Amino acid sequence: MMLRPSLRFSSRKREEKRQLRQRIGYILEGISKEEWGRRSKNVEKKIRRLPEYKKAKTIVVYWPLAKEVDLRQFIRKAKEEGKTIGLPVLRRRGEIEIFEFTAEEELVPGKLGIMQPDVRLSRRISLEEIDLVVVPGIAFDKKGNRLGRGRGWYDELIKLLPARAEIIGVALAPQVVDNLPIEPYQDERVRRVITA
Repeated sequence: MMLRPSLRFSSRKREEKRQLRQRIGYILEGISKEEWGRRSKNVEKKIRRLPEYKKAKTIVVYWPLAKEVDLRQFIRKAKEEGKTIGLPVLRRRGEIEIFEFTAEEELVPGKLGIMQPDVRLSRRISLEEIDLVVVPGIAFDKKGNRLGRGRGWYDELIKLLPARAEIIGVALAPQVVDNLPIEPYQDERVRRVITA
């Protein structure tokens, strides 16, 4: 069976992404828990120095999975400063909603085991409220392209954000590569990448 060129291209890109996820995964496995903690704190400090952070009222961030920059302390500090913190709630493929983080005790496991606000107890945050979004990634390139876990949730969120919202990717330095295999109509860019 002959694939159309666009399908062949897409299939090749998917395979390149799979291989890159695997390669980055091997690199990250070699980083100790202590090193992850140190680097995560450095990323947090860099974000907190940004003018976009200082003026932001509503910030969307993520509750980390293993081998993601750990921003839990960042979330706590931002909340103490009076900022509204939103965490993603993953729905069906490609659908993501943002709910307000109030307390760690009110987080529940969601899709993929990601901790999220209990939607019965938390306020839904509209996209128009969002000033700053901090997103994880498996890899980023120097143009702001992002390689996630392949589900498209953050790509969909980024497409829907108001133009004024600042979008920041966070990663460790080994997660930044020269070029990512992107699919222009599916993969969304971040405006900057902060690393440590």
